[in-house]
Amino acid sequence: MLADDRELSQAELIRDLDRKPQRLQSGRVVLRPTVCPEMHDGLEVNFLDLYIGTRYEPPVRDAGSSGYVTVVSGILQVETDGQYFRLEERDTLCFRADHAFALENAISAVTHLLLFYQAAAPGGGTI
Repeated sequence: MLADDRELSQAELIRDLDRKPQRLQSGRVVLRPTVCPEMHDGLEVNFLDLYIGTRYEPPVRDAGSSGYVTVVSGILQVETDGQYFRLEERDTLCFRADHAFALENAISAVTHLLLFYQAAAPGGGTI
């Protein structure tokens, strides 16, 4: 979680046009980085589109990192720590991002989701 006492010195607008999407797996996965961890206390936010029949295995994050996935539209299956979760629209799953996990769209034409990561704070725990 972000520290409650953190203050921004000024508002920051991050425009979609300023970011270049990453097209992975022959364009069947579209990753749009929104907030980069270097500039936002270890917080990383991505929009992600998974086309039908796609399984995406993001890179494992640093020790102590947390992950959060929220389905905007469609249906998603998440595999983490040997467990399977079915997420539908507006469902969110919190998980350890320092373990392998996979996101799979087997049903929807396109599943749109938000994928957040929070790096561990120095000394352990999330920020």
